[in-house]
Amino acid sequence: MAVAKDDIQLFLEGIKKYHEPNIHGAPVDDQRRVGLGQGIAELIAEHVKTRSVAQVRSHAQKYFIKQWKHKDGQEEVKKEDEEKEEKEEEM
Repeated sequence: MAVAKDDIQLFLEGIKKYHEPNIHGAPVDDQRRVGLGQGIAELIAEHVKTRSVAQVRSHAQKYFIKQWKHKDGQEEVKKEDEEKEEKEEEM
């Protein structure tokens, strides 16, 4: 089932409203948590209205994994930029 743009917007609003990233999205013991926390999927499903709790959980997991990958990619790019700047300064 394709996700409509309205559903995506409502999902993101629900994440912003109900999810606490410092608690549920933070690394724990070198593992990244991609869950919403107890009861959060239910609240977001009520907010979206057209998706089940299971669909919200599944989409949230994929969303958080994508966010972590994007963040990791940005950190690698920053590290490469810093290394280039250091080499340029040495010359």
